[in-house]
Formats: sequence, C-alpha cells, structure tokens
Amino acid sequence: MTITMERTLDFSPDIRQRLEIFVRLLRKWNHKINLITTADNQIIGERHILDSARLKNAIVPDAGMLTDFGSGAGFPGLILAILGERNVHLIESDQRKIEFLREAARLTETKVTLHSARSEALKPWPSDIVTARAFAPLPRLLQLIYPFCMKDTSCYLLKGVSF
Repeated sequence: MTITMERTLDFSPDIRQRLEIFVRLLRKWNHKINLITTADNQIIGERHILDSARLKNAIVPDAGMLTDFGSGAGFPGLILAILGERNVHLIESDQRKIEFLREAARLTETKVTLHSARSEALKPWPSDIVTARAFAPLPRLLQLIYPFCMKDTSCYLLKGVSF
C-alpha cells in the first residue's frame, strides 16, 4: 500500500502491516458490497486512511469510550482502533458492512465492539468521543449523536461537499 506520509503520521511497521491487511480486505469486499467508490479504490491510503488517522492527533491519550456512527467501511472508527484507540464502538445498520467490519477487525487483530443497528434504535451510552464520516446531513447527524454525548464529549464529524 502506498500512502503519502506526513511527519505526524509515521506509522510503525506493525501498524503499517495491519493497515495493509485492511486495505487488501477492503479492495476484495468492495467488489461485493460497494464500501467505497470505484474512483477511490486507487487512493484508499490518501483519501480514507490518512483522513481517519489525522484524528488520532486530536484525541487525548486514554480518552475513554469512542463511538463511531455509520462505520461502513471502518472510517474513521476502525482505523483509529488499529492505531491504538481503545474501547471503540462501531455502529452500522447494514449487516453486510458489519460482516466486513467483523472480518477486518479479526484479520487486523483489532478489538472493537460492533453494534448492528440503527443508532436511534440503540439505548444510548455515554461516549467521551463521537466520530462520523460522510454519515447523514449535519442537522440529522447532530440529532443522532446527541443522546450519546456528555458535557465534555469531543465530536469529530468529518463531512464532505455533499454532506
């Protein structure tokens, strides 16, 4: 996997190997369940991995529980877990994507808790960090995450042009 590195995102050999396993699996499964756009298939590292990994610098060490909404292909939640975040909860309602996330976590030896449901169907839990990437228009996303937020929750909501 070729990833353009930034000085602040210099991955260890172990992390690099686990990310390479993840990328190979993502490419394999993408043909079946469309996890990312075909155009992004050649720029997974720059477009998805580094986009997610940049959040690692913003998260304080031992931050507590991280809840990722609409985890889909694992961005940013699973990537943050691969990079060492603990107590990561991934919420995804698409059963096919949950199976991908389960397999990706297994192969990369990454501990995460998977929630196969729509977030509004879950009993909320207090989260120290909330993440989401390209998930729901912002007004709707804020409604969905609010029950999981506490007074000091940090929210990292990565939005693209169309969201």
